[in-house]
Amino acid sequence: MLPHYRRNPATRRWDPQWWRYEEVGTVLEALWESWEQVRWGDAMASTAWFRDYLWPIMDRLTDPDGPFWDYDPPRSTDVPPQWAVTPAPRGWF
Repeated sequence: MLPHYRRNPATRRWDPQWWRYEEVGTVLEALWESWEQVRWGDAMASTAWFRDYLWPIMDRLTDPDGPFWDYDPPRSTDVPPQWAVTPAPRGWF
């Protein structure tokens, strides 16, 4: 997938060890599974997949405010911690 998505590293963030980020791993797995479903279809299905899935999702993941927001190799290579959460009250869902 990455050969099909190249952007300016000054405006996009990407960690080569992307699998350390739960959000990214889950989203990329879903993206891959959706590609496997459309790649055997016609050319229009593949084109629509790029337009509707690959580009918007990768734009979101690599956005400066995306999951890699804190990725800065000279400073740190740690994955940002998960946000704290308090369980929802019983009966909320």
